[in-house]
Order: sequence, then C-alpha cells, then structure tokens
Amino acid sequence: MKKLTQVLLFVLFVAIIVEVVIIAPNVLDQDVSFENNTEVESLEQDTVQEKLTDMYLVESRQDEKEWELWAKEAKSYKDKKIWDLEDVKAKFFGNNGVVFHVTGKKGQVDIKTKDMEIHGDVVTKTSNGYVFQTEKVLYTSQERTLYGPENITMKGPADAANNHLILTGKSLVANLDSSLMEVKQNVAAEKPFKENKTVYIKSHRAQFSGQSNYARFLDDVVIDYETMRLTGPDATFNYDTDKNLVTSMLVQGGAKVSDTDKWATSETVDVQFEKEKYIFRGSPRVVQNNDELKGEEIIFYNGGKKVKVFKARANLDENNSRVTK
Repeated sequence: MKKLTQVLLFVLFVAIIVEVVIIAPNVLDQDVSFENNTEVESLEQDTVQEKLTDMYLVESRQDEKEWELWAKEAKSYKDKKIWDLEDVKAKFFGNNGVVFHVTGKKGQVDIKTKDMEIHGDVVTKTSNGYVFQTEKVLYTSQERTLYGPENITMKGPADAANNHLILTGKSLVANLDSSLMEVKQNVAAEKPFKENKTVYIKSHRAQFSGQSNYARFLDDVVIDYETMRLTGPDATFNYDTDKNLVTSMLVQGGAKVSDTDKWATSETVDVQFEKEKYIFRGSPRVVQNNDELKGEEIIFYNGGKKVKVFKARANLDENNSRVTK
C-alpha cells in the first residue's frame, strides 16, 4: 500500500511538471484579444506595446484633412514614438481638391511629427490621372511634401487617342500646397502622337501639375521628333482641353533645331504637332549647306521640307540655292 501511494505521488508530480514546462508556454505564447481589433503582444516581444488590425488614422490641419491612413496591421512600441505598418494605403490632401493616393507593402508613421514613410512597390496616383511607381515615398508634414528618392516610372493621363506620356527618372518631389510634381534627375520620356509618330525627350528635370495636364522639361533638353532634333533649356507642352490632346510644344531660352540637311537657331521654337509646323522667333537663323537665311520669323512646314521666311535677309552660295524662300 505504501509503495502504491509513492507511485501515485510520483505520477502526480510528473503530471504537474509536464503541465508547467510544456503546456504553460503554449498558453503564454497566445495573443490576448481586445475590442476594436486591438491585440497585446506576447511577453517575448516586450518592446511592442500594441498591435492593431485594420487600422484607420486621420490627421487634420486647421480643421481640414491633411491625410488619411489605412493599414492591415500596425504595431506601436514602448520606447519609440512610431507605428510600423503592413499593407498601407494613404490619401494626402492638397489644395483645390487635389488628392495623392499612395499604396505600398510597408510603412511607418511618426506619432509626434506626423511624418510618414511608405516602401515596397509604392504606387502614387494623383486625382487628375498621373501614376508614379517607385520603391519608397517619404511624407514631411511640416513642408507638406511627398518625396521619392529612388528611381521612378511615371505614366501620364490618357489623351483622346488613349496615348500616355511615359517617363523614367529619379528623385520625385510633390508639393501638396502647389500641387506641383517635379522629377529632379535623369529624365527620359516619350509621347506618342497620331500616325504612330512619337516624341522622345531627355532632360535633367521635369515638372507636372496635379491640377492640369501641364508638362515642362528643364535643363539641357533634347527632343527627337522624326528626323529633327531640338535642343534648349526649357520645353513646355501645351494641352488643348477641348480636344483632350497635346497640340504644341514651346522651346525657349535659346533653341536649336537640326535636320538631315539643315539647322536653325532662334530664341524660341513653337512646334505645332497637328500642322507639322515649326515657328522660329527671336533672331531666327537657318543654314542649309552654305546658304544662310535670317529674318523676323522663320517657319518650317511639312516637317521641315518647306521653309518660309518673313522679312528675309539671305546669304546664298552662288553654287547652291536649295533653301526655299
């Protein structure tokens, strides 16, 4: 009887040990759920203060929304004033009804400054149809700017022919107050037009608007269109809202156009794509072989096949007279 009692006590002792050593840790590893989709992290992750699922935050400035934020999961910490985010969607509100929609795989929000970072396959869409793709976007609340420091790809709004301006570059800055977006480095773009004709553009910088289809290229601009190359410091595309098309481009600040058999310089060049017409103003000059034409205004028609000069002053080679006047 005494031996049986000892055996039973031993078995009970072992059962208690098994419950404490094996079963208890499994219970401790479980998250404790609360209302509002709030979960307290396990004791092993003692730096995590709180975890939320399906989180929604809104930040206001002077009684107007500054941004809205959604995250599938968010974690806050005892020792850091940030939220770590998973599967992020955000809306940033600019002036005049302009909205920037930003999505990404992960993110962070600074609880004190309201600054934000979104990274991982980040897509930024403007309310007027621009789409930017990059790996990371930073939001600075004090300056009200979105900044994408890495390489970006941009797709412009569709025109009436369902064509888009496609652009690559680096370092995107979008100002919410002005709704101006600027790509600051290594700009390369292309824009299709009718009859499968395409304009190719390179420059150091490019600017776009969240309110309109304004597009401007700056600093060492190089434009290739069919057989012609235009160069200059500043090129702006003009958009006809009635036709929903880019109809012309103005190159200013000192422009040069070169073709297979001639070149021209002037202060400005107005390229009218639909009419295939180039208008040179501001001390225009055309050189073809050894012939030179100057005037108050020079116009290339039919992609440069015909030249018209107003108030012309010509220096012609007696052996060559192929410039049309």
